[in-house]
Amino acid sequence: MTKKKKVVGKRRESAEGALLEKRLAAAGKQWKKDKGRKLEGFAEIPDGTYLAKLTRMEVKIGNSDNLGMLSIWTIVQGELKGETATRWDNLEREDLRWVQDYLRKFELVDVDSLDITDLKEACETILAEHPAGRIVLKTKGEYQNLDLLKTLNLDEEEDEDGEEPEAEEEEEEETEEDADEDDEASEEEEEEEASDDTYGLAEGDTVSFMWKMKKDKKMKRQTGKLAEMDTDSGMGTIDVDDEQVEVQLSALTKVEDEEEAEEPEEEETAPDKGDEVKIKVDGKKLKGVVNAVNEKKKTAVVKVGKTLHTVKWSELAAA
Repeated sequence: MTKKKKVVGKRRESAEGALLEKRLAAAGKQWKKDKGRKLEGFAEIPDGTYLAKLTRMEVKIGNSDNLGMLSIWTIVQGELKGETATRWDNLEREDLRWVQDYLRKFELVDVDSLDITDLKEACETILAEHPAGRIVLKTKGEYQNLDLLKTLNLDEEEDEDGEEPEAEEEEEEETEEDADEDDEASEEEEEEEASDDTYGLAEGDTVSFMWKMKKDKKMKRQTGKLAEMDTDSGMGTIDVDDEQVEVQLSALTKVEDEEEAEEPEEEETAPDKGDEVKIKVDGKKLKGVVNAVNEKKKTAVVKVGKTLHTVKWSELAAA
């Protein structure tokens, strides 16, 4: 009589293989769906400075179950045009000053009076303006960080990819003394350009910025002298009357004419967040509430029902 061989091990392997094939088949639908699709916000982009446009901004629960604020910027210039870079701000960390500083640079929401429960609405307000700006990508450890240097108007931004003008074929012969003088002048110009390169500012410039001084009841535009600037930290020290304040360099605007700075024209009165106003929409007067104020553009975001409208200050009427 022939003895039967034990096949328990082979059966177990066969069962595990069948289960694996079943699970792979179940994942096959998603696998086919995702073929050819690009991962949004995770392109491999070298560290550096780029001109980009904000294309997504929202508060959401991340894959690791952390509450955070997602920003996706799309590069609009150069060889990497169309690529996207992602910024994720964890809102459950101990220090949220980086998030607040990032939001201030848009100059579209009053961060000092903003409650974190209104952050979702603030993201919608910022995204509705389709802001563009200079972003900096810098890798630290395993992660690539994204920071906003300053917001820009794309229509006014010069094309950096344009060709340089051709040099004249004939050049005059220069002596050794002329060459030395030219080298010294070039070094001085390079030093000046280095200070102006990123921010377009230099120490001694008259600048304006939004700030609440001790004597002021609320934030308003101030004018002062740029006493010191630290491009590594991105901070500048401003002399305003008898006070000195430290302000982000990206928030400063250079004032070309000092006489204009001393005697500024009367500005339109800015509305306050929460003010009840009337606006015209399609010829109809509608009542709404000021949701955010843009001091730079002199506009306000007014919420009528569940809809947000961007309106000039001059077009607002008291409710």
